[in-house]
Amino acid sequence: MTDISPGSSATPQANTLAANPGGESVGGPVIAPPSDSLDAASAVASIVPPRETVDGTAESGSPTKAKPRHLDGCLVSLITGLMVSISIAFYLTPTGQATLTAARHLLAKPTCANQQWLLQVPDNDIFASAYYINYDSIPGYSTYHLPNYTIDGNIGTAWLQRLPATGNTSSYIQWSFNRRYDIRLICVVDGWAEDSRTYARTYPIGTGTFYTAKPEGQLLRTGALVASPSCPRVTAKFKDYLQTKSFVNDAYQWQSVSVHCLTGNVVLYLDRVSETSVRNRRHLVWGPAEPLTGISEIRFYYCPTILCWLST
Repeated sequence: MTDISPGSSATPQANTLAANPGGESVGGPVIAPPSDSLDAASAVASIVPPRETVDGTAESGSPTKAKPRHLDGCLVSLITGLMVSISIAFYLTPTGQATLTAARHLLAKPTCANQQWLLQVPDNDIFASAYYINYDSIPGYSTYHLPNYTIDGNIGTAWLQRLPATGNTSSYIQWSFNRRYDIRLICVVDGWAEDSRTYARTYPIGTGTFYTAKPEGQLLRTGALVASPSCPRVTAKFKDYLQTKSFVNDAYQWQSVSVHCLTGNVVLYLDRVSETSVRNRRHLVWGPAEPLTGISEIRFYYCPTILCWLST
């Protein structure tokens, strides 16, 4: 029996009996297996990377650089969150909403019914002035028709003046802005559209010319305001909704005027009322027509700077 007590110098491998073909056993040390097992251990060791010590050196003695991977993830998350926040903040602005609309309806032309990506110049950013201001004498009304009634947001109010006579160069109304806008669309409610009677007993503008005054911000004066060469003059023809026999087809409708001008003011010069308007008002069931003409409301629409390349 082999002694494997702690004090024995023999090892299990050294005292293992090797059997021979003759059935005899010969005691003696067994030669260690070839170096295949050692090579396998070396291969395993080469796969496992060296562990880093506290001072940042590997067990092999070669220095390594610690890589704070958690900082990379935090930086990416921070940048992503910042970009998302900026995008949300931008698209909540009027310009951002206009950009979304332009992306959805890139080829749709802005109209008074659907302004698309155009933004409205705020009414509180406009100052209206006119050379002529008149009362009407319609029973039950008798209103002083101020220029700012065109930008008060109320269709029932109107600015009116006397019918423009031939050669009368003071028949105009001017709207001045607090800053310059790239105006692309003007929407007008022509005539006094409070009700059928006010519309029929006053004259809507038949033809008017829009332009920019030079210099911008000039005061009221006798005669037409000088036009700036920086913006083209646009002549607009408006439709009269009064039919024969005093029937008003539709007194309240926005009529559009397409313009393209970077300006701080817009002037509307009254050319004339239409002959059809005069003819249809000769025999009104509500009494004679007042010799007054004007508009009830006007709105100006501009393009945000980043979208001004779009065609209107």
